[in-house]
Amino acid sequence: RNAAPQIFVDGKPTTLTIDQIPADAIESVEVITNPSAKYEAAGGQGGILNIVLKKEKRIGYNGNFRASVDQRGKIGGGGDLNIREGKINAFVSGNANQRYSISNGNTERQNLIGSPLTNIYQDNHSINDGLMFHSRGGIDWFMNNRNTLTLSGNYVAGRFEPTDELNARTDTIYTGYTNSTSYNRLSETGRKFSNRGGSLQYKHLYPKEGKELTADVNYNKSSFTGRGDYSSKYYNANGTPFGSTIMQNMKSTGYTEILSAQTDYIHPVNDKTKFETGVRGTYRNFLSKTDNFLMNDSTGEFDPVSYT
Repeated sequence: RNAAPQIFVDGKPTTLTIDQIPADAIESVEVITNPSAKYEAAGGQGGILNIVLKKEKRIGYNGNFRASVDQRGKIGGGGDLNIREGKINAFVSGNANQRYSISNGNTERQNLIGSPLTNIYQDNHSINDGLMFHSRGGIDWFMNNRNTLTLSGNYVAGRFEPTDELNARTDTIYTGYTNSTSYNRLSETGRKFSNRGGSLQYKHLYPKEGKELTADVNYNKSSFTGRGDYSSKYYNANGTPFGSTIMQNMKSTGYTEILSAQTDYIHPVNDKTKFETGVRGTYRNFLSKTDNFLMNDSTGEFDPVSYT
């Protein structure tokens, strides 16, 4: 429907994005195209993608560990550990992955409308260096065969530091001759992010199959900082620079905070019909701030860019 879906983790809303959840930690992905009233995304639009994370419940001790290395020498690894004894099930997991990617591209464009006509040629070279860490842990208390209490938490952190170099040439076609200008743009940016959250959940199962009562409290906060350094140089047809190098700088920061409490009751009427009701309260707090600066050639200092 041309709308982005709401991202849930283990059936609960989150401030995480899909690229902040490592594939090793995912048990399955559920696509909920027609959410019921108990979901925050009910009412249509993009529906819900529910990311179900791995969590063992087998009796005893079990776990697994993994490691990897890619063709550029970047390493990754993680592990899961689960302990189930009596009425207690404890679980913990962690993943860390380095990332280093290189990409190259070129664009050739001919503008056939306008006067004068122009041809544009671009080449770009990009490198993205990054690291991401994901951890999760919790305890299930099986009070009896119908009541379960779960306390869980997660912490995610990472950084990405892309570098991009763009070379572009514009040929302006006049009658009898062509005038060419070009420029070089170098971008060095960085972004750090973290996400932390916790959840307390209660579930009661009734003797009738499908009938249940749930209640939970969730807290989730994502924060980020970003920076960027940009330099642009312009050249004439014979490759001689003209004008001064344009130096720009950017700094950004922000966070998204969600606190929610919810209880839901499900009562199956028959094989095709069920009754659902509940109550939900949500507190949201957002901040996003970006400051831009431009090099002052006379002072050699970066001056803030004001917008009116």
